Amino acid sequence: MNQSMEQYRLVESNDDPIVGATIVKEESEFRPFGESLIWEVIPGDYFFTREDSPQILVTIDDMPAVCTGLMCEFTYYENPGLVTGFSLLSNTQLTITGSNFGIPISVTMGLLECTNVVALTDSITCDLPNSLPAGSWLPTIIEDHGKVRLDASVNPEVVSLTITDVSPRTNINSAGGEIFTITGTNFPTSLNSKYGLAVDLQYARCVPIETSSTVITCETEPFIVSRRRL
Repeated sequence: MNQSMEQYRLVESNDDPIVGATIVKEESEFRPFGESLIWEVIPGDYFFTREDSPQILVTIDDMPAVCTGLMCEFTYYENPGLVTGFSLLSNTQLTITGSNFGIPISVTMGLLECTNVVALTDSITCDLPNSLPAGSWLPTIIEDHGKVRLDASVNPEVVSLTITDVSPRTNINSAGGEIFTITGTNFPTSLNSKYGLAVDLQYARCVPIETSSTVITCETEPFIVSRRRL
């Protein structure tokens, strides 16, 4: 019920009495939940349990550690593996060198997952399905205990993007719905949001529909008036 909650209580005691000529009792109450008969909102303070090992949230390398109950114990384990270098042959054959590699669950680079993985304690070889798209990329190895560390001296593979043609160039519908074809090199081969692929024309945004390493097709939105030249 929406009624005053007891703030505190003065209890008489023969063993430890309150001493004073005039005892003044003061209290105040802050009630943010309205004046209706029933509580409009049940404060979250009323929902709790007493636990010797309280629930905790743990993330390691930005990856959440999952706990399904209230009794959770976590042990931090530092993967002994270390990546000290890598190389690409013919743009798709990846070789990773390092030490203390285990059995990889996955090997990726440029958001592309490797196949034909051969893992030794000091090297890993595998095949990427496509050439790396434009961006700055490092290999990622996932094992049972998480990511394998990268030595600070390892430099990323930097791939540049090139646009060779955009069509159409004239008679573009300002209301949108125009299909553009953009050709070039090193485009991402999927519309994975992690690539951050966006096409921004002079007067409008163009929403990607399909993409390959050399061609992107997109559909224009209505022209943005503020972008138009006078």
